Amino acid sequence: MFINLLSWFVIVSPALLASVSYGQELVVNGGFEEYSVLPDFHNQLNRADGWFNPMFDGCITSIDTCGTPDYLHMEGSGLASLPDNFYGYCIPFEGYGLAGIVAWNNVGAREYLSSALISNMIIGARYRVQFSLTNGIPNTSTESGTGWGTSGLGVMFSSELPIQNSPIVSGEPQIIIDSILFSNQWETFSFVYLSDSSYSYLSLGNFHSETEITAQSFVNESSMFDVAYYFVDNISVVRLDSVSSISESASIINSIRQNQENIAISLSIENMEHANVFIYDMAGKHVARYDAQGQETVVIPIGHISKGLYVLNVETLKGSTRRKVMIP
Repeated sequence: MFINLLSWFVIVSPALLASVSYGQELVVNGGFEEYSVLPDFHNQLNRADGWFNPMFDGCITSIDTCGTPDYLHMEGSGLASLPDNFYGYCIPFEGYGLAGIVAWNNVGAREYLSSALISNMIIGARYRVQFSLTNGIPNTSTESGTGWGTSGLGVMFSSELPIQNSPIVSGEPQIIIDSILFSNQWETFSFVYLSDSSYSYLSLGNFHSETEITAQSFVNESSMFDVAYYFVDNISVVRLDSVSSISESASIINSIRQNQENIAISLSIENMEHANVFIYDMAGKHVARYDAQGQETVVIPIGHISKGLYVLNVETLKGSTRRKVMIP
């Protein structure tokens, strides 16, 4: 399952980001400000605290098996310097550090950023996921080949340690952006994700297969390689729900019956008076709300809702319970 953001991704201004505060931040060092040692070469992502390259053990660095994501810093040196470096000119979205990845090139190379979350995601909880991307000003005076944009960038959450195999990190992403992304300015993408598992890791990169990718050049220079290179900053995963809002209570619902037109929910007597039913899609987007107060059996019409997998959330004074439902 993945979320296609082509039609509804949100670009957020820095001023808005600064004014919004939610719950616990799950990403370690999402702004790439903390480091063990300042970078002095272009493939040293591991020097940024909390981040790593999802290679398999014994992987020999090559374009067809392993990525070499970059850690770049305003006080870095050599190929890891900012704002000028081998790939282009870029000032961090905030602070002094950022990461960089080859999201696509014409010989099959990919790079990914991966990090272990501070705590596991909670099944049924909603999370605000944000990240900022730019291509900077491509450096056409080198053989970097930058200046291309690509489709397929996105985020994958996983329960197991992510591993990159030629060339894609194994697993199914929860979000893929189908549109070609290219911008000389920072753009922040934000979405709400409803977790369906207790994920432990985050990976960011290009998850389209080679046959699905659409790439386009935005410069008039030619090079040995065609490279879609992205600077990345301010990756964030923040929980939106309070503890009480996702507390599970098996006694709230007695039974659920469903046909083509309706879902019938039988509530326990002690929860009838103060119950509300919500339906969310798997991206956490609110689809419908029903006032169930005083009804032992709540009949919800579903004929107008697009087919797919949804989350049914019943909220009462004693807590809430959630169930996945398939609308045919």
